[in-house]
Amino acid sequence: MSIVSLRYRNEQTRIRWLLGLFFLALAAAWLAASCAIADDNLVQPNDYVIVSDEAEESGGEDRHAPADDPPGDSSADEEPAPKPETPSELPAEEDGATQESEGDDFSADGKSKTDREETGEESTAEEVAPIHEPGSDVPPPVDADAEAEAGSVNHDAATARPAVEGASFKGVVPGITTVDELEKAWGPATQVRKDGTGTQHVHHMKPFKDVVATVVDGKVDTIVLRLEKLVEPSVLVGQLNLEDVEPATIFNAKGQMLGMAFPERGVLFGFAPGTPVQVAQIVIEPINAQPFVTRAEKNWQKRPAEALLDLEYAIEIDPDYDRAHAIQANVFCELGQFDKALASSERALALSPNDAEHRLTHAKILLHQQDFKQAAAVAEKLAGEEKIPALVRAHAQMVWGDALALGQSRAFDQAIQHHTLAIRFAEQTSKKTAGPVRRAARELLMDAHLAIAHDIAWGNWQQKPKVVPKWIDRATAFCDSVIKKDLAGEALRLRVYQQTLHAFAGTKGAPDLTETIDAMNALGRALMADEPSSSRRQMLAWQLGEAMASAMLIAQNQSNPDAATQFGQQALAYFEQSGKVGESWPGRDQTVGKVYYRLGVVQAIDKEEHRKAVAWYDKAVPLLEASAPPSAAGEGGRLGEMFVSMAVSYWESSKRDEAVRLTQQGAKLMEVAVADQAFSKDALAVPYGNLSSMHAKLGNSKQSKQFAEMAAKTGNLLR
Repeated sequence: MSIVSLRYRNEQTRIRWLLGLFFLALAAAWLAASCAIADDNLVQPNDYVIVSDEAEESGGEDRHAPADDPPGDSSADEEPAPKPETPSELPAEEDGATQESEGDDFSADGKSKTDREETGEESTAEEVAPIHEPGSDVPPPVDADAEAEAGSVNHDAATARPAVEGASFKGVVPGITTVDELEKAWGPATQVRKDGTGTQHVHHMKPFKDVVATVVDGKVDTIVLRLEKLVEPSVLVGQLNLEDVEPATIFNAKGQMLGMAFPERGVLFGFAPGTPVQVAQIVIEPINAQPFVTRAEKNWQKRPAEALLDLEYAIEIDPDYDRAHAIQANVFCELGQFDKALASSERALALSPNDAEHRLTHAKILLHQQDFKQAAAVAEKLAGEEKIPALVRAHAQMVWGDALALGQSRAFDQAIQHHTLAIRFAEQTSKKTAGPVRRAARELLMDAHLAIAHDIAWGNWQQKPKVVPKWIDRATAFCDSVIKKDLAGEALRLRVYQQTLHAFAGTKGAPDLTETIDAMNALGRALMADEPSSSRRQMLAWQLGEAMASAMLIAQNQSNPDAATQFGQQALAYFEQSGKVGESWPGRDQTVGKVYYRLGVVQAIDKEEHRKAVAWYDKAVPLLEASAPPSAAGEGGRLGEMFVSMAVSYWESSKRDEAVRLTQQGAKLMEVAVADQAFSKDALAVPYGNLSSMHAKLGNSKQSKQFAEMAAKTGNLLR
């Protein structure tokens, strides 16, 4: 979920989005100096924000790939300290703000201009008609098939877009018609006034209250038609033949709907304040990048392939539009294409290095790429800026906490502090906003509660079996509320199921999660079946595989080897379905390798079938070796322990050279972890003791004695 303040750029070639895009704000500026209008009810330009319609897909992060998107309001004031108390009761259900109907919900009434003339109905915009030759400076629409064949992006879920044809009014075409041609077409203006970057030519034409053409550099830049009477959007959509164009809905900073844009036509509706939704004015402008970006921001989580088409077209029109690159980064991240996401994010930052939203997006992508140190550094700096919106600070605290919890240091005690701050900042936004902004805050509240459950379960806390379920219950309550009140999809619930398993994998006191696992698999398969994008299906498969890997660990902690084997095999099946997305997923080798390793552990420890264990270990070893970090602190030390453990089964299966090799390799990784103070020196007693025993049986008495002495120095000889 991204929330971004609309920035108005000073260049005259782009001034149309100050003068034209977000109409009601414009009306306040334009009409205050002329005709009588209730300007007090209009929103000023700086109040505008573009908000994504949702964050409901599973594209949120797992605790293995943390979630950043958002939910709302709660009374979760308590944070578990080193001995966490039971969280406070669930927040009472709040009435919430009334949801304004989305602009794209309106449909044409089916009446043509001719029908209206015959029935005597007045057509308030009867002179507005599409032109078939847009300005020569506008590039042609993107061909999805050609782009896909060229390997640009995956457009497998994109639907055909209508042709790009800018609108005109009474022979005047914004971006093309000169001021002399304007006067020839419309006659002399009743009033001409200066407007900063140009002049406003006011004309009185029926059936409109007035028509204002803004001229910049000798050409008409925008046309504003102020309606005599308020009109329902669906009526105008039919009159202007806009049924085939998907609109982009515009919201202000508080989540209130202000209007809608029709990108392929350069037409925008400005809504009158209040409900029901009615159009107060129509704006016509040249085809430009902004409305395509606005629509992409609305669609990128539901229909990422279509969003990419809009963004590609926007960037073709305006290569230096930073917001287009930033949203493109979000889309690529949603599709699991993290290298492309990082490149787009870096481009956005190069164009606008101080933009808080761009920096937040960059931090999230670094988190996905498992660059936890850099992600924490970016998030830390962003979280300390008091002038940025509270929801951006909440997201920054969330990323910071996730990076600490998932990094090599596994600093869960610090992570929980930042996740708690994320709750506090998100609550501020939830209580003061409505619509998509409020929903974003409520989703973040859900994710932050799940993150705290994860921090407690995996950290050094007391009363885990009692406290962890309470945080998960609160997250579930937020999920239910957002689905019911904010109309989120069931994909949000899938995220709760997945995070629940990731959390309980960190504690040996997990409850019976059979119902959760079954519900997650059923919902996940249903979402995959309904998902048109192959990339999204592959991402869902990968995330389900990660969740089943956690379910396997839970079963092992509960001494249930049969369930562990079943869940591990299900995880591998999901990984197999993850295709190219899974192959390129950061940490893929280690994630899959650990599942093979744990399947081998079931055979070696629970069933004492070392040869069967080795069959699994043969698949695990190359993957885990490929993922071992050069500096093996933390996670590298844990990988070392796995190599030492697997070596025992190789030894028992008479594969002694491999057993010695793996034990030595594991010992080296653990030595680095000890040197970095990520492991206790006592841990080295196991590999050194095993190497002493192995060399003794191989007749290498000198080496056996050497390792025995090394084991003794650690304080314990365990094998």
